[in-house]
Parts: sequence; C-alpha cells; structure tokens
Amino acid sequence: MTKPVTIYPSTWYYNACVQGFLEILAWGLGEDTVRSFLHNDGTVKIPAKVMEAVFSTRDVVMPEGYPCLDGGKVPDGVKELKRITWWWGKKSYEMEFGEGQDKEIDPKELLLKVIKTFFKKNGLYPNLINLGTYKEEKRVELLNNWFVRNLAAKNQLNCSFCGEKFVFDFQDSLYKSFFTRSVSRDLGSSPDKVPNFFWNGRPDVLMCQQCRSYLLCFHIVHKKGYFINSDSLKINWYLNSLIRNEIKTESYQKALFNAVPFNSQLRSTLGSWGLQSMEVIFVEKKIRKVEGKTRTEEVINYSSLSGRLAELFLNPTITSLLGKLHHQKVWDAVLQEKFEYLLTIIYKSLRVGLTGENRNEDPEAIITKGNKNDMMRIFALIRLFYEIRKYLKKKGGVFVSTLDLKEIRQAAKEGPFSLDDNSKKSLIFRLLELTRLNKKSEVYHLLMRTYVAKGKPFPYCLAHLFEVRDDELFKTGIYAYISGIKISEENNEEI
Repeated sequence: MTKPVTIYPSTWYYNACVQGFLEILAWGLGEDTVRSFLHNDGTVKIPAKVMEAVFSTRDVVMPEGYPCLDGGKVPDGVKELKRITWWWGKKSYEMEFGEGQDKEIDPKELLLKVIKTFFKKNGLYPNLINLGTYKEEKRVELLNNWFVRNLAAKNQLNCSFCGEKFVFDFQDSLYKSFFTRSVSRDLGSSPDKVPNFFWNGRPDVLMCQQCRSYLLCFHIVHKKGYFINSDSLKINWYLNSLIRNEIKTESYQKALFNAVPFNSQLRSTLGSWGLQSMEVIFVEKKIRKVEGKTRTEEVINYSSLSGRLAELFLNPTITSLLGKLHHQKVWDAVLQEKFEYLLTIIYKSLRVGLTGENRNEDPEAIITKGNKNDMMRIFALIRLFYEIRKYLKKKGGVFVSTLDLKEIRQAAKEGPFSLDDNSKKSLIFRLLELTRLNKKSEVYHLLMRTYVAKGKPFPYCLAHLFEVRDDELFKTGIYAYISGIKISEENNEEI
C-alpha cells in the first residue's frame, strides 16, 4: 500500500502556508475530511490516492469515501485543470472578492482575475507568472503546472522545507526550484536586487514540487491579518478555525482569548505544553512618508508565548477578562509578560476617568472619556492584574493576601468621596498620586481623616488592605477603591 503524504510542522511561514493549503482542501473536500488528516503528533497525513486525485484532473476519480463537495467539482470550461488548481482559484476569488460574486463569471475569467491580483508587481507572489510576458491562456497553464506532486527520488537533493529528497530538474528556472521573492514578497530574496539578495548571488533555499504548492497558499492566511502558530499542525488548524468563526465580530486577539479556555475539544488537544511554543503572527500596516509621498507598508510581527504565559492563558478568569478588555497596550503588556506595566495603564486610565477626558490622547489609557461604564472597564483591568499576580505568586509557593476587590469598590460607593465636590475631588487626585508613589502611611491618614470628618465608619476591607505587605497588591486595592467612587447602582454591572 502506498504510504500517505505526511506533512510535518516547521517554521511559522511554512506552517501558515500548510494552513492555507488545508483550507483550500477543505473548500473542495469539506472540513470534516480535512480534520481526519490531522494527527495528535502534530502532523498531517493525507492518503496517497486522495493526494493523487487532488493533484489530477477530474478524469481521475476521487477514492471512495472522499467525494468532492458540489462546489469543488471542476467545471466544463476548465476541465483540463487539476482539482487543486481550480480549488485554489475559486477559494482565492471568494476570499478576495466575496462569496457569491462568481456566479456570472466565466471560470477562466475568474482564474485570470485571481492571477492578476496575486502575481502583479506588488502582489504577494510578484511576477511568478510574468503578466507582461505571457498571454492569458499561458498564464492559466503556468498556474496549473505549478501544482505538482513529488516524484519518487533516490540520491537527489533535499528540500529546504520538508527535508525530503526530490527529483531536481536542472532545466527548470530558479523561480520554480528556489525560494525567491517571486514566491514570497515578504521573505523571499532576489538574485540581483537589494535589500534582499542571495549570498554570493547564488540561491540556496530549495523547494520540492510539493512544498512549492503549499507556499502558493500563504495569501489565504495573509488576508486574515493574523496566524496562530504552534509546533502542531493540528493545534494550528483548531486554533485558527475557532478564531475564524468568532472574528466576524471580534478582533483576533479577543477571539483568541475567548476561544481557548471555553472550548473543551481544544483544551483536551492543547494543554499548556501545546501553548508553550505558540506564537501569534500578525500583519501591521504602517504609514510612512517617502519623498513627500505617503505610503502604506505591511510589516509582519510576532509575539510568542512562554510556558508561564501559556498557563495563564488557560486560566478562564484571566482570559475572560483579557477578552473583554481588548486594548493593544494591554495585549502587548501581557504577551511580553510586563505585568507591572498594567499598573501604569490603570493609573493613567484612572486619571482620564476622574478628569472625564483624555486631553493629551495618552495611548496608555484604555478609555478616552471617563463615564461610568469606562470606570467599570478600568475595574476589569484592575481585576486582571490581581488575578495574574495571585496566580503567579501561588505558583511560586508564596502566600497571597486575599482581596475582595468588589467589596472594596462597593465601600467606595458608600464612602465620603464625591467627584461632584471640588474639594473632595482634589482629595481623590491626591489619593491617586500617593498610591502611585506607594506612600502607604499617607494614604491611610488621608482616608482616615476623610472618613472621620464625615462621621462614617472606616470599612474593614480598607483596614485589611493596609495589612497587605505586597506593595503592588496594596496599589491594586486602592485603585479598585478609586474606580468605585460614586458609581450609581444602575451601572453596577458585572464585567
């Protein structure tokens, strides 16, 4: 029996291309079929006869149990195409121009439009098919010939991506055999151009025929603007599929935080070990001026997850708060494990909340106005810092004082401070500044004097807070108190 085609996880770029390839297969064969190719060891195993039929024309019958979806059948107008070529074009067209836009378009016109989009000078695969040299019929033929399965090989060269030996055709152009800028605008090199050029002018990153087929699927992932990568192609599939389903109304960060802790199937597959090598690759658009002209450029960035962050990531309370708090500064602080920086964001956000506006447009404030709902948003961030701090301390075997942040916040609502009273408002700002400077005794005296002046009993939860020896937890408690000053009951919703 012929062995199945096995795809092993590799670099993030290769994995992203494989993800795109699998999504194209899912378009033609269905997602349930593709899921059957995924294995717990992180590999993808596709039956040899399935792969043969996919990389052949419709004259080659699909093996039993693997029927094409109705939309995956190659139409009469392009019956000379391999199934994978047609699926690649159809999926790419729907992705780029929208589903349902292809009903009245001729199949060849559809393919030519896709080729023009991705193979133009500034496309993702620039000039891989030279639009200025080849006529339209030839362009479709070149695309069809790009998708090739590996032939059995002995004593040949090894592919730089999968490591397998393959038949190297010395008559082929370097663009068909080597990873160049024509295959990847962002990462590929050019033989004779800077800033990307080969060492000594010679290409050295070999592509086997099969891997180059995957590499032409990067645009499927690129279009989304993000890719969640791990050392398992199975985990990649589930993570990116989950986020894809949620991202219609959410950012990818928020969708990611919402998806992992509450999906039982993913949690059983994933575990903290699977997250320890996980990284988030995202496409950022940056605007810069060149010779007086404004240009928009794409930059590919990534953030990785450590083992410690992976454990936090699987904590439902923490990820739930992160999902509700989507803000780039918060996201960056957590991914970079700069948790103390969250206190700076809290402080600056409270200042905006107390003043009612962000006059200097401080990017480190997570709110812009300062209404009651914004103060609840700040309280969610305070809770997030407390939950992270508590988890990490307990993990390290350190005793953590338990703080009831909601009780502290409720005490502020019933306390002697008011944002409507200018003199009291000044005291609130002083309280905020003394807390930032960690002046614990001065904070205590300010609070005690104010409570005594108003004839109010000093809350036990505040008294307990001054027994906390952890300076950052002390700040967290006072910040929670400030966030609750004079918030009306009608806005006291849980977050």
